[in-house]
Amino acid sequence: VRSVSIDFGVVTDPETDWERVSAQLADARATAVNLNAGRVEFTAFDWSAHPEAAAEEGTDHLAEAARALYESPDGQQRAVTLIVDAFVPRWIESDPSVAGTSVDGTRGAHGASASQLAEGEVGDRLIDYVTELGERYNPASIEVTELFFSGYTYGADDLVLFKKMTGAQDWPRTGGGAIDTSAPAIARWRTEVVAGVLDRMREALDGVRDGEGRGIGLTLDVRVDWEAPATGSPTS
Repeated sequence: VRSVSIDFGVVTDPETDWERVSAQLADARATAVNLNAGRVEFTAFDWSAHPEAAAEEGTDHLAEAARALYESPDGQQRAVTLIVDAFVPRWIESDPSVAGTSVDGTRGAHGASASQLAEGEVGDRLIDYVTELGERYNPASIEVTELFFSGYTYGADDLVLFKKMTGAQDWPRTGGGAIDTSAPAIARWRTEVVAGVLDRMREALDGVRDGEGRGIGLTLDVRVDWEAPATGSPTS
């Protein structure tokens, strides 16, 4: 597999020459192409459930791109993957309560809280968006990016979720009483939250078009620890 990703700004640009892009992919001997489908708050097509999110009303940029790139100039088929960005900066700007919170009480600007992803409206809409993409386009796979946690999982709502999922009475603490952000229990909890979102996506895709969606792959971008690639980055 030789795959090339195409950014959302290129996908939604009405001036993009898709015939030229296809030729460039052929020059790169690309056998697959990843198209950025946007975010739940900013989409590459008219989403009937949330029409206000469309980058350009009345235009299905993903369909135009896929039609042009699905087949190479010499007739070889390319696998088309759709990328979903889990960040919600516009949503947070209009409703800061959905944002993740750091240990010092600072609200994040891009990512939703763990509780929002696990049980809230942000997570529900993310699952709905993945389902809509599977229903509309039947891609080879859907790839989720920016679905990770950095330092913003310590709000009061996340503590409630942590206690509910782990049975603990409080965050793990250091000897001085501060939240022990390096505690394995927090890393395991975060992992369970992300895995739960993916489980819901997988279940939703499996039900697309009377079960045909089971053939759609589901992948997750992760941060890499280049010192130990197999281990990954536990802090995320």
